[in-house]
Amino acid sequence: SSAARPEPSAPLLEEGENLPVATPVSGDPDGGDGSSLSNAPADTSVSTPEETQQKAAGIAAAVVGFFLGGPFLSLIFGGGTYYAATQRPEGDTAGDAARSLGDVALVVRDRASELDEKHNITDRTKAAAGSLWQKSKAKGEELDAKHGIVDKSKNVMETVVAKAVAFNNEHRVLERARLLLGNLLTFLGNKLSSGSEAQAEQQQLQPTGGPS
Repeated sequence: SSAARPEPSAPLLEEGENLPVATPVSGDPDGGDGSSLSNAPADTSVSTPEETQQKAAGIAAAVVGFFLGGPFLSLIFGGGTYYAATQRPEGDTAGDAARSLGDVALVVRDRASELDEKHNITDRTKAAAGSLWQKSKAKGEELDAKHGIVDKSKNVMETVVAKAVAFNNEHRVLERARLLLGNLLTFLGNKLSSGSEAQAEQQQLQPTGGPS
């Protein structure tokens, strides 16, 4: 006798019947209710007012340092002021001064924005700069065609660069400058750190007032 034919595990579909459609399950695949997706933390990349104040302090000090002593002093002023604004507590002289500089920089920025909106300074400056550039370019092309200024300038620059490279190779100027900058930043960091530790020790040694 022939073997028994196995019965299908599910009833067969008749012709014309539609396939069943799976309905979405609310919740996450692990069996939760899906609230973790809706409660995902929002983007926190926006700076807080305190962070904006600290950044403004560092930028303002860097600009002042650049005008006083170029990029080297700009790095020292900007980094030192930002460190004081972020690491020194409230009531500390250096920290309060750095944060006050940040407040002044923000006020200046807002005032400049108001003046620009009122008098259209940015667009006027762009138009004037563009006109001056076109005039200077035309005059420069005329002088270059007459005197060969570009070629002469290239020759002078090549000579200057070659001499600068030879001088640096002989006296190791860049290496010494990097070493000096590293030592100076280390010195400033140690001074700021020791000042913070001394202030903390003084606060701990001060007697706390209380009922006798």
